[in-house]
Amino acid sequence: MPDRSRLSVSKSPKSPVVTAKPGRPSRPGSRGPIGLLALQATVGNEAVTAMLQNLQRAPDRPGWADADKGGKGWNASSRIESGFHRVPIDGIELGNQQAFSGTLTKKDGEAQERAKTSESAAGRAIVLVPSGLDRTAPTKVMLHLHGFTSRSFDPYAGWRQRSSDNSVRDVAQDRIEQQMQTLNDPQMIGILPQGVGHSEFGGLVPAPYVDEVMKRLAQVAGPGRIPVPDLKLGYQLVLSAHSGGGETVAKALDAERKAAKGKGADKDRPAGKAPAEVILFEAIYGGQADRVWAWAEFHLTRTLKAIQKAQNPVAQVWALANCPTLRAYRGSEAKPDCVKAYDKLDTHINKWFADYAGELGALAPSLKDHFRVTVLEGAGHEVTVRGLGDDPAGGPLADALSALTNPSHPSKLVTRLDPKPSKALPKKAPAKTTAPATPAAPASTTAPAAVKAPATPAAPATTQTGPAQPHDFVHDATRDTLELLKPDQRAQFAAIDWVDLDYPGAKMKVKDTSEENLAKWQADARYVLWSVTTKKGEDWYIKGAHQDDADALLLALAKVRPGGGERRANAGSTAVLTKSQYRLNPESFDAYIAAQLADVDSYAVGSTTKKTTKKLNKHGSVQFAAMFTAAAADGVYISISNSFRDRGKAEANAKKADNAKAVASFSAHSLGLAVDLNLWTASMGKRTTEVSTAMTNVRRMLTSPAYKWIFEHGADFGFYQYRREPWHWEYNPDGFREKFWAEAEAGLAPEPEAAKPKAKAKK
Repeated sequence: MPDRSRLSVSKSPKSPVVTAKPGRPSRPGSRGPIGLLALQATVGNEAVTAMLQNLQRAPDRPGWADADKGGKGWNASSRIESGFHRVPIDGIELGNQQAFSGTLTKKDGEAQERAKTSESAAGRAIVLVPSGLDRTAPTKVMLHLHGFTSRSFDPYAGWRQRSSDNSVRDVAQDRIEQQMQTLNDPQMIGILPQGVGHSEFGGLVPAPYVDEVMKRLAQVAGPGRIPVPDLKLGYQLVLSAHSGGGETVAKALDAERKAAKGKGADKDRPAGKAPAEVILFEAIYGGQADRVWAWAEFHLTRTLKAIQKAQNPVAQVWALANCPTLRAYRGSEAKPDCVKAYDKLDTHINKWFADYAGELGALAPSLKDHFRVTVLEGAGHEVTVRGLGDDPAGGPLADALSALTNPSHPSKLVTRLDPKPSKALPKKAPAKTTAPATPAAPASTTAPAAVKAPATPAAPATTQTGPAQPHDFVHDATRDTLELLKPDQRAQFAAIDWVDLDYPGAKMKVKDTSEENLAKWQADARYVLWSVTTKKGEDWYIKGAHQDDADALLLALAKVRPGGGERRANAGSTAVLTKSQYRLNPESFDAYIAAQLADVDSYAVGSTTKKTTKKLNKHGSVQFAAMFTAAAADGVYISISNSFRDRGKAEANAKKADNAKAVASFSAHSLGLAVDLNLWTASMGKRTTEVSTAMTNVRRMLTSPAYKWIFEHGADFGFYQYRREPWHWEYNPDGFREKFWAEAEAGLAPEPEAAKPKAKAKK
């Protein structure tokens, strides 16, 4: 992830003015004249520390103030994971405000949490945002609650990074992002609240909690980096819980049922407030089964009445579509009280459908598909979210979320690891049943669009205004990054008949200077012909007529690139070391740069399995490895052509080329901070070398899956493109200069060069 500095120091000598509640970290800007010493005496060191961390953290960037930065530092900043922006946010006022379990659990619960993680839980959550989210379209929001965190045998303390191996539960154990990715749904967002102890979430109420999390996400997302949905357009809420998180879900269902008994109980449920789906992973015990059933029975009865009141088959289908979905999963190795609760819920569901099968008629199987209880044969408690098998598409979470759009979808759920039949498995719902003589739903219908019944009229799918799926844009070689420009810009650049010499600065000496040949070049509108007088005579050259357009195109792309344009490591205000500085002490700099190098993997050209090894700065190598892995998870296999080049090789190449502008004797490659990528794929046709400055090749590079993927995600890992070269990317995140020189001997690191004043415009 980008190594951005998150600390700021106030120049004011005054102490911050805060108030605090016991066990709750104070936030800047609170009311009340309590100084730090008084606060320390009132609530202790931990609250003061938490407050200072909040004061220090940058409120407009993702990440937790006290995030463990070991390994990948999962909660230190946002990162791409399986096609989602994984965004750690803090400063949430609703929900849990306890840093650790403290008095909420018996005995040594706090000590057990601290043994697992150093990260606080107060006011924190993880938000999963698809990189292809359309901000102008309705969304789906999954609110998923973790189980207990404070027992010695609980593997993780929620979503906090585990100190022992620097892993996080949502990725390493539950595969939440991986399973969500299999849906290929760019409008599905995940919110993972951070609780403590016995699944304590501070009286979390779903709707206002989701609203606050989205507001906080908007504050940290940054322009153009992380898409933020507009909840005013409507959203479907999914309540999901594992283990002890079921109690918070049960309370939400109690509240919804109680509110719905008032006026408007038979009306459509308000979008974004009442859950469209409830998912329970070994999450109900004892009396919780009765509370979940009471909610399910309420909606089954409401749906039955709506079907009976419907004047035609189309209205019946819309009544069915408006019924929420329930998915309840338990393992065959669940505790007896959990088994009893799930069996009880399943019995209630089966009995209700037996009682009302006649009134439902042909719609009974479709409605029953909305309510399923499933046993995972051979599964223990901690794998009920992850599921059995290696394919995330066969996991319970993927199965449940697929049901949100179509409760009767063909399930890929793996219920056991071997093909033997099991008596313990519940009977599957009957196969697709067609309601007789049911006409198609009219196109103008505005009833819920997300749910459809099998072999019956389906609600129209939501129209996407942007790319239908993020992976289509990346992998389709007929599409390129020009799509990201404004329509007028896109049309301007697409209309140009590019030639190789349109690349900025490119030129070619004309060897045949006969009048006939020179006249031919002068008559060709695609080229510009000119001459240069030397001592030896007159030389003629040609260049492309659209070099200014090419420069404008590359600049326009730089402006829309997420994370911003160039951040040169060897030039300008962002430089780690400039050429003029380097010349003052090249041998010492060479030794220091070499000591900072590390190996990094790269795929061989055109291969998805064969790897080679390259050299990069050790800080950049860690982030490139993370980017390399994230891209592969999205089906993009990054290949490096060139990375570190030592001074001798760079100077020799420059001398051989006899063109200082084409081959630099000192560049970010000399610092170990640049990679040239192989952007060619077989679908692009003729082999394109990664450093070809022919403009026709540059245009083809803009269609490369590797280029499109890193264009969208490179800045999340600290890599920025040199504007004119799609293949050339430099590792240089905010604040990196200080980290680069952190291990240097005193006096070696040069002072940053002053920014050059901008030239005054001519009158």
